[in-house]
Amino acid sequence: MVWHSHEGSPVKRNQRAAGTSGHGSPSARHGPESTRLLSEMAPHLMTPAMVNALTKVSLQTGQLSNTRDPFPLKRSTLLLTPRFSLENPARSLARISSSLLQFSGLSKDRAMNERASFTSMDIGVLEESQRILESADHDLDKSCDTAELDTADPDEVPVSLLRGFQATVPEAYAGKARRAKARASIVSSRMSRRTTEKTLLSLEELELQDAEVRQELQHIGIRRSLYSTEMVNVNAKISALENIRASLELKMLEVREEELELSDELHGLTELLELQRHRRAMPGGRGLDASTVLPQTTVTMRGTSRRKRGPVFLPSEHDELPPGVAFLTLREQAGPVTSLDFSEPYGTLVSASVNEQMCVWDLSTSDEVGRLRGHSDTVKCVQVEDELCVSGSLDHSLRLWDLRRVDAYEDALEDELEDALDPCVRVLEGHSKGVTALYFDDGCLVTGAADKTLRQWDLETGQCVLTMDILWAMSNAGASGLVDTRTKDPELAPHGLANAFFGPFSYPQPPYEDGSWEMYQDFVGGVQFWGYALASGSGDGGIRMWDLRTGQAHRTLLAHTAPITALQFDETYLVTGSLDKSVHVWDLRMGSIVDTLCYNYPVTALQFDSRKIMVAAGSHAVDVYNRISEKHSPLTVNGHTAPVERLRYMDRYAVTGGRDQCIKVWSM
Repeated sequence: MVWHSHEGSPVKRNQRAAGTSGHGSPSARHGPESTRLLSEMAPHLMTPAMVNALTKVSLQTGQLSNTRDPFPLKRSTLLLTPRFSLENPARSLARISSSLLQFSGLSKDRAMNERASFTSMDIGVLEESQRILESADHDLDKSCDTAELDTADPDEVPVSLLRGFQATVPEAYAGKARRAKARASIVSSRMSRRTTEKTLLSLEELELQDAEVRQELQHIGIRRSLYSTEMVNVNAKISALENIRASLELKMLEVREEELELSDELHGLTELLELQRHRRAMPGGRGLDASTVLPQTTVTMRGTSRRKRGPVFLPSEHDELPPGVAFLTLREQAGPVTSLDFSEPYGTLVSASVNEQMCVWDLSTSDEVGRLRGHSDTVKCVQVEDELCVSGSLDHSLRLWDLRRVDAYEDALEDELEDALDPCVRVLEGHSKGVTALYFDDGCLVTGAADKTLRQWDLETGQCVLTMDILWAMSNAGASGLVDTRTKDPELAPHGLANAFFGPFSYPQPPYEDGSWEMYQDFVGGVQFWGYALASGSGDGGIRMWDLRTGQAHRTLLAHTAPITALQFDETYLVTGSLDKSVHVWDLRMGSIVDTLCYNYPVTALQFDSRKIMVAAGSHAVDVYNRISEKHSPLTVNGHTAPVERLRYMDRYAVTGGRDQCIKVWSM
């Protein structure tokens, strides 16, 4: 095509025509100009050589900056990188026309109210662009490797902008309409002649239709490739959005955990503040401090409840410890740990093993302070509140200990002195068999024993004030207070269970991870009370809710199929663990199970708060279940070498005991 710069050229005429039509706005003038330039450049852009060259190069668009192509910038200019879109084919072509206008000096950067003069320089630029496009096939074939294009799947070959336009413009469908019209004319001619002689299409017409059909098949392949590319792009966008959503969900979980942590801290501070104000308001009262927790000479029978204790303020060095790592190991010499509890992080720990003595440890120095001597059989349960310790043993007794006397008592034994104060300040007797579970709070103690009874004790007098018979509750469970989610088997009916437990209780415990097992003989696996509400778990797999004012069981929850080994509840939820290898989370408001955790080995201990559930389930690792993210995190780094059976934690400080005769202190 030859361009002229004199006054009567098509360029000037079109400019004048565009300038006098419409409202004279830049946008109105820009539309006809881009359309004209596109119509004049299209015959040169859509040549077979150019289409073939752009098809070969489209496969190389992602590899422009490699060693084979030393001119990536120049190459990208020729490739017309905007891909053709089936959604807006006209908009795709408008991008080319806009770029040509911008390249030729007719861009929007010019004054909006004046016509930009079309100079000879602009015409020269357009002619040079035409020459580059005409020789693009020859230039690009020298540097582009077409072997990948020849061996690629037709559906995976990238489609250039121009080929996509050819395959989707309305003219691409004109051949089908023309062929239908030709066949209709032949049929109509037959009908008009009223003859059975066959009328055939001419050779030229058949060749034309053959070429058209083949061309349309190529167009269909191009459209299929375009749709496939669009789908790949959409899938990539969906995947990216899903990743972003997953990231945001994780951040929401972190925010929720932080919110619950702050809520717990605020709740503890509020209770401590109320207690402090109450003590200040009393005549001659003063604030709560270390000297008022326990008297200096005698032990108080009222400890600060673990439930009402304020937030744990850990030392600053604890924040520097990596989470999920055991940073301290204490070794018991007698055998597997049967029970443990501690007063506070880096405070005092009391642990029991298979012998009758208990060890007292200083967690800040990892030293053994002394021993608690007095029981004549294995200690099965221990609770520590400040300087007060309560223990229950298979010798049928309970003992109360003043931990402040332990150090002086050990020194007196070494010096063979007889006037030292014994740490044991009181012995409670009343159970006829071994004590296996206890819970102490605010001067009140509730215990459970192998004699299948629960007892409430007044620690001020040392007297048993209430006895609750579990067998009687099993035999008289009312239908209104019974929640049974187990298989409906007549043998599991609550009225028929009591007879099976009149004799000595024993249950074959499922094997641990290391294959070890033993006969489980603790009929009462766990007790806890709050106010007048008492919960107990027993060997029949039932959880019973008692009223301490009447001593009656008003609700029975049946879901476990093996003895209960641990339980804990708060205002809303009750969490229970059993030898049936499961942990159930109950909603106390509805009396139904809201969550169940299943394990490979029997559950022997658990503890929970609003954010997590910590479970010892017969393996070497302790499982920490995040209630917010619903993920399990085992504690294994520098951990136990035998199954863990006991655990206790406060905030981010945990202590565990296992059958490897070790006590591990963890940072969480």
